[in-house]
Amino acid sequence: MDDTSRLPMSPSARPKRVIITLSRVATHRLSMDVAITYADGSKVHSHNVATLDGSAVRVTGTPEADQAAMIEPRANVLVLALGKNHMPASTRVYSVQSDGRHMVETAVGYDGQPTIHTHYFTRLVSGPAHQVVPDRSSH
Repeated sequence: MDDTSRLPMSPSARPKRVIITLSRVATHRLSMDVAITYADGSKVHSHNVATLDGSAVRVTGTPEADQAAMIEPRANVLVLALGKNHMPASTRVYSVQSDGRHMVETAVGYDGQPTIHTHYFTRLVSGPAHQVVPDRSSH
């Protein structure tokens, strides 16, 4: 779960909840589900399954992207490139911390100028899926 309290925005604008679920579906394939509940109560749920070789796959359920590519350059690190309408959207690097309970997301984008945001997540459950929620902070 994402720690949304640390996001660089007013508390009333922050998402209520962000949950990322990562699950191995095969040796070099990963399923990624992202469920967001925004401040106004609206919800978004995106899903993709990708081979961890950088090949583009379709993403469903999010206005942010319609394609994704993933690689796992080393254990506990995932690089995710997102695209929308055949254009780059953002790049995210996920790093699971040595305690196995915490994950840091570094999100790189472009909103008229380059942006980098850091989000902190805490694992909700253990098992084959790595389900994490925000730690309520950024930067």
